[in-house]
Amino acid sequence: MGVTLRQLQAQGLPLPRFDLWSARLTPCNDLLPRIQSGAIQVKPRIAQLEGRQVHFTDGSAVEADAIVFCTGYALRFPFLPGALLEIKQNGVDLYKHVFHPDLPTLAFVGFCNVAGSAFPVAEIQACWVARVLSGCMTLPARQDMHTAIECNRAHPSHRSPVPMQVQLLEYVEDIAAILRVRPHIWRHPRAAPRWFLGPFSAAHYRLDECAKKPGELAHQGSMGEGKYSRQRERFKG
Repeated sequence: MGVTLRQLQAQGLPLPRFDLWSARLTPCNDLLPRIQSGAIQVKPRIAQLEGRQVHFTDGSAVEADAIVFCTGYALRFPFLPGALLEIKQNGVDLYKHVFHPDLPTLAFVGFCNVAGSAFPVAEIQACWVARVLSGCMTLPARQDMHTAIECNRAHPSHRSPVPMQVQLLEYVEDIAAILRVRPHIWRHPRAAPRWFLGPFSAAHYRLDECAKKPGELAHQGSMGEGKYSRQRERFKG
């Protein structure tokens, strides 16, 4: 016999309201079998704490070594002016989840949620930010960045509870194309087995140097330092 939701509710487990567009799903194959075996005991809400005694709303009590509060977190930036960065539906409108479209010297590395390892994403974002801030490449025009953000916002995935989530390979390939560092695998035959059979790694995008011809790394449109300064002045205070 398995464990049903009705049985869990009868034991006092508060079941959350499920909304496909707001629920964060965490697959787990072990929870119900462990409940069934008795390794995990289902308890209702906590009513009172007395020392190490935890009292529940059904009148039962247990002695606990630790209590873990799984409260999540609220996305906020108390160290930045409120007018600088607006939080919308648990996300922030950034170009490719990195650059502020109105203040391109403000960039975020590793800020997006990754469906996979975050390290390759953070590394390639850091390379992009370093090249933009060092003047080695430019960003698109402000309006073009806003247009790209609007397109991303209109995508059905933006309605999910994780609007800033990206797919690992798809996203890294996108930024790699901007940086012109997508590897030419035929130049590196020894790396081919790791590329096709091994785990995904940021090292794949260190195989070839980026293009260094003048203007080759520039997006269409440019933003000079004078424009950056004017934007900084606008957001002061």
